[in-house]
Amino acid sequence: TYTISDLCMIKAEAYRDSVTFGLDESDSTFSIVDNGLPSVTVIYPNGGESMAVGDTVLLSWSAQDPGGVDSVSLYLSTDNGAGWTPIALGISNDPDLAWEVPPLVSDSCLLRTDAYDPYSNQGSDVSDSIFSIIDDSPPQVTVVSPNGGEVWGVGDTCVISWTASDDVGVTHVDIYYSTAGPMSWDTVSAGEANDGEYDWVVPNTLSEFCLVEVEAFDAAMNMSYDISDSEFTITDLIPPDVSVVFPNGGEVFEVGDTVDISWIATDYFGIDHIDIQFSYTGGFTWEALYIDLENDSTEPWVIPNTPSMHCLIRVTAYDMYMNSNEDESDTLFTIMNPLAPEITLSSPNGGEVWAAGDTHDITWSVSDAAPVESVNVYLSTDAGLSWQDLAVGVKGDSFISWEVTYAISNLCIVKVEAYRDSVTFGLDESDSVFSIVDMTPPDVTVLLPNGGEMVAVGDTVYLSWLAQDPGGVDSVSIYLSTVNGGGWIPIEVGIPNEPDLAWEVPPLVSDSCLLRIYAYDYYSNAGLDVSDSVFSIIDNKPPVVVVNYPNGGETLLAGDTCIISWGAFDDVGVTHVDIYYSITGGFSWDTVSVGEGNDFQYEWVVPITPSEMCLVKIEAFDAGTNMSFDVSDTLFTIYDQTGVVEGFRRGAIPKEFQLLQNEPNPFRTSTVIKLLSPTDGSISLSIYDCAGRLVNRLAGEAEPGVAQLIWDGRDSSGYLVPAGVYICHLRVKSSEGIFEGTKKMMVVK
Repeated sequence: TYTISDLCMIKAEAYRDSVTFGLDESDSTFSIVDNGLPSVTVIYPNGGESMAVGDTVLLSWSAQDPGGVDSVSLYLSTDNGAGWTPIALGISNDPDLAWEVPPLVSDSCLLRTDAYDPYSNQGSDVSDSIFSIIDDSPPQVTVVSPNGGEVWGVGDTCVISWTASDDVGVTHVDIYYSTAGPMSWDTVSAGEANDGEYDWVVPNTLSEFCLVEVEAFDAAMNMSYDISDSEFTITDLIPPDVSVVFPNGGEVFEVGDTVDISWIATDYFGIDHIDIQFSYTGGFTWEALYIDLENDSTEPWVIPNTPSMHCLIRVTAYDMYMNSNEDESDTLFTIMNPLAPEITLSSPNGGEVWAAGDTHDITWSVSDAAPVESVNVYLSTDAGLSWQDLAVGVKGDSFISWEVTYAISNLCIVKVEAYRDSVTFGLDESDSVFSIVDMTPPDVTVLLPNGGEMVAVGDTVYLSWLAQDPGGVDSVSIYLSTVNGGGWIPIEVGIPNEPDLAWEVPPLVSDSCLLRIYAYDYYSNAGLDVSDSVFSIIDNKPPVVVVNYPNGGETLLAGDTCIISWGAFDDVGVTHVDIYYSITGGFSWDTVSVGEGNDFQYEWVVPITPSEMCLVKIEAFDAGTNMSFDVSDTLFTIYDQTGVVEGFRRGAIPKEFQLLQNEPNPFRTSTVIKLLSPTDGSISLSIYDCAGRLVNRLAGEAEPGVAQLIWDGRDSSGYLVPAGVYICHLRVKSSEGIFEGTKKMMVVK
């Protein structure tokens, strides 16, 4: 039978009558196993079917087994059984399974169903013949750009972009464009990879009714397309090419001459018109000569009465779409008045370097038979683009004395004009540029501190100064010396030239302080000033000091060594501390130690001066001999234990239980916890940390007199405890009852 088990036994009973029988059983168990395979039949798809990617179909099968079917696994092959892809593994043996057809297009598909019984026997079946997975869904495609409203220029390289996707995959895209709406299409590119972008050189097909179409294909040649949402424009965005031919630089013309201005201008779609302008200021200003000329490459020009050595012609060409381009004479040309006096500038004539504020002669000579009425002198700091008056109406002289202005430049030119009358003049300029430089450092004065002042460490004081320069002060740097100028420490470097600076006095105590201020102009000239005499930085703030231990409530045993601890701080520094103690509640003090380094601890052998009115005082001193002190917050006790113990040894018995302060305290490695006991008893000692957690537990026996337990500073696991405050709770059980006591202990490292 299908009673599968490895614990089977047979029992036989032999009956003599209905009540009298003998029996026997198998000596040990035997097994009944299931070696039969489940019976499996694929029902759908079983061959010849055709199903589309993305559709949901029901896979169905029949699987049976005398012992029951435990699970079913389904597999798909798209290569007629050469390979298998899992569909579902270990599912229940339900009659069918809803399956979304995957994007695995093939006409060689098979379904395999494996059925397993509870004993891992496997039965299988495969579709009787192949079926097909087909792709009948076209791609999805969207034109991104141009999608309407764009203006693209002929000859430009613009990016046609799109998105295209398919459940199986997009194999390629074809791209088209139209200049007449959706009526007709021209090919941009066919068979392009679906990378989302195509660099298109915009053709010479001007239109305001352009569209782009992108067609996307999948492997089954399903196709879909998208078109720009609205029209875009292909237009001419390229300006004409234009060149000035004459005058193009270096020419010399006389007022009243007629010359032909000539140029070359071309454009793909043709030149609409030409504009011509003239400048006698090197291009700083322009005057219109001609507007809307035809592009016939030449135009006569009568030279105007504007004598200048800084003349230019500019030609602007416009195409049919009002794109424009321009060109100017490559270099300057000259217009001369033949009736004008001849004047020659001698100095500065180029290459000079003159310092602002210095005085130099500007010199010239005039060669003319007729008398010269006056001479005007001008300066340009931009190589002749603009001019400023230096002297107007100079009569009879061939020079002027000029205090060089703070017009710093290496593109300076001087121009002189000699007038015969109000309209007839000759001119000359420096042959090349010269330089005006700033060589004068700023003027600096330290105002505060300027000598004799006393400023305290930590205070905020205002440093003030006056810094001036004709060309302006660019920045200021401030330095401090505490050794009468022997060395300097930066306070601020490169700050603006404000009237003062808030300064927190540093902890650099000295009576030999100086302030030095550098001022820099925009040409890196530096001026400086130093305080007229020394001032002082003083320390008038005492240290801050706090007694940490003993700080009140402790019981110290005479003769023991304990650690007096404190904290002492100062903005300049604590030079030393003095330590005192009192057994009179502060009425009088005895010296423990003076001149101790500020290392926050002192090992003190507790004197044999028993008292319950003890205090410790710490006095802290800084370099300025400022002093402050702190005293234990409350009284502590010095107990003469030696006398007590000796008394006990002589037979004196304490009248009551008393838990003494551990010794030493604070401690680093171990400490002794002592108990005065009037009788016998059992001791239980619990040690807690400051959070109330049990750290360790000790036990011992008490006898009349002094009992003690030693704690080695370790927890119950044997690990050294960290530094901190710990609570010692002692409990004694004796014939007189229960005694409990608590003390604080401090572990230091």
